[in-house]
Order: sequence, then structure tokens, then C-alpha cells
Amino acid sequence: MSAAVGCVRVADWKALSLSRGGRSVIEASAGTGKTWTIAALYLRLLLEEGFTPRQIVVATFTDAAASELRERLRSRLLSAEATAFDAAATVPTDDAVAIWLESRWRADPGVRRQDLDRLRLAQAERDVAPIGTLHGLCARILREQPFAAGSSFEY
Repeated sequence: MSAAVGCVRVADWKALSLSRGGRSVIEASAGTGKTWTIAALYLRLLLEEGFTPRQIVVATFTDAAASELRERLRSRLLSAEATAFDAAATVPTDDAVAIWLESRWRADPGVRRQDLDRLRLAQAERDVAPIGTLHGLCARILREQPFAAGSSFEY
């Protein structure tokens, strides 16, 4: 699986550029790790770029996929928060994200506390994050931004 950014394909989730205003498209067959990769990139956006969940749009096609994404993101945030909180915990050798986090914190120990604070804030804001189907996100934008969308207040 790879993520396409513009015309550039990136095979490693850690190598994907997360510059502001950027977009990432993840294309792959079923069962190849798209949701895992989205959760890892979501965590990078929160921690490396300082975004909040309200600032990260995650869209998919079906309600079932959107529900799975929300649950996987919740799980990834809880896992990262627990890892950040317990500096003495053993990092699983089969969890690439936990290994990345430990490496990040080992390089700069002060970042661990900052990341813990960001993860806790993200948990508090998770319920209002724009994660859903394409049609659900469009409806939300029309509902929340009627002037910008040029729509009426009545539905």
C-alpha cells in the first residue's frame, strides 16, 4: 500500500509530508492497512504538526467504514496517551507507531509531556472531529457554514 500526495507515492507512513494545506489520498485493496495508516497519520498530524481533531478531515465512502475509522482513531489516541503517560512501560516490538513514539520521545524527552497534553486535548475534542462519510461531511459543512456555502438556514 502507498499514499499518494500529488503525483508522489510514499511507501512509508513516517516519510509522508504533512505540510499545512496538504492532502493525502490512501488507495489500496481491502485488508491492506488503510485504516491503520490513517490512524498513524492522524497521530502524526496531532503531534508533529499540532493540529486539533477539529482541523483534520477524514472521509470515507460508507457508514461502516466511517464508524471503523472513528473507533480506530479513538483506540490509537488512547494507546498513544497510555504510552506517553507511562514512561516505564515496555513498548511492544510489533507496534510501529509505539516504536515511532518512543523514538520521538527519546530524541527529546520534553516532547513526551507536550504530546501527552496534546493527546488528552484530542480525546476531549474527538467527538466533534470531522470524521465520516463524504456525504455526511458535506451535510455538516452546509449545516455549520450556511453563509459560506450560500445555502439557507432551513433544511
